[in-house]
Amino acid sequence: MEDVIVPIVLFGAIVGVVWLVSYFNHRKRQVTQETLRIAIQNGESLSPEMIERLSQTQDPKRADMRRFVIVGSITLALCAIAFIAPIDDKDGIRGVLAAAVIPGALALAYLGLWRFGHER
Repeated sequence: MEDVIVPIVLFGAIVGVVWLVSYFNHRKRQVTQETLRIAIQNGESLSPEMIERLSQTQDPKRADMRRFVIVGSITLALCAIAFIAPIDDKDGIRGVLAAAVIPGALALAYLGLWRFGHER
């Protein structure tokens, strides 16, 4: 029974997190569009700078650095678990370190995007 529940909960949690992030990003865009719609209906003039600022609610360069910090922290936590947790066999340690490779690669990708992917 435990062999089935653990993977279902693990992958369900991943799906849940992705869904929550997508939902709140959608909601943020929806609120921005509603704000623009109300401003236009009230006859307010919108400068091109204002429209640009509203359409870009998050600075992509800062977002990449934040993602790097978060995913890098997950990588470091997995590495710490591998060496702190009482795992007697070497295969257990290697398994946790192998799992740390995925967020580590993502962290490096975000660092590269932060450093090289945007105009200065």
